[in-house]
Amino acid sequence: MKAKTYLLLETSDGALNKPDLIVSIENSAFSNYVNSISSDESQFTIYCANELIQADIDILDALVAAHEGNIEEIFVASGGGIDISNVPFRKPNIFGLFEKGALDEKGDVVLLEMYKDYDEGTGLYDKLAVKETRTYQRNVVGGMEKRITNIQWYYENGKKANNEKDTQKFFSAAESMTQNQKSRTNLVNKAGTDLVMDLIKQYGPTEGEDKAQEFLASLTDVGAIYMQAINIEPLVTAVENTAFAYMLEDSLQQPGTTRKDMFKTTINISYP
Repeated sequence: MKAKTYLLLETSDGALNKPDLIVSIENSAFSNYVNSISSDESQFTIYCANELIQADIDILDALVAAHEGNIEEIFVASGGGIDISNVPFRKPNIFGLFEKGALDEKGDVVLLEMYKDYDEGTGLYDKLAVKETRTYQRNVVGGMEKRITNIQWYYENGKKANNEKDTQKFFSAAESMTQNQKSRTNLVNKAGTDLVMDLIKQYGPTEGEDKAQEFLASLTDVGAIYMQAINIEPLVTAVENTAFAYMLEDSLQQPGTTRKDMFKTTINISYP
């Protein structure tokens, strides 16, 4: 055997500082036996003039092992290699990341992804930098008691960093009330956004948005009652009794379901 190949994914963390390794080989006594070195994204091969015996392989293995994991990984969020796991990046979002969230049926944010790039034209996000996964605990009457957040950071090469973190937040009675108000507001906003998009698909941007704003304006007072307190009945009644014909039509997003029923389903929270 006159060549020895190392698969980069076989190193301790999938990273190999290739430039420094080449210098080390060239400066070692073993350099007299090396004809050439080639590498790509997946492997690193050393070609030798003579057949390699086990002692030669042991030397090469040691040289490679000395450089495993020494490459500086670059965080997407900061553009640098410094550990940012303790940086309070969301108060404010000092790295200027673009946030993309997902709600559960109670209006709680259960997934928050932060990206380096966002294309307004296509609505597409790129280069995931930070991901928060959240779970919540409520008491028997629906009061928020605790939020558990798992935070993961990502490198420029797409790899997830090893220093993920779990945090917990406990809610006082006042904080619980505020959190539930935010959750109900999230649901009303989602229902409104879904309605706008559905009407635009059928009626076009101008007419579709006008119709959505017309309907939402009719719910201003009862919507405020719902968002501030958990009394949902006035809002549900107003939606059910709407006289706007376009709300009685089937939703394009949910065929077989009227737009008013689609709206009611989104805002209908069941606690706990």
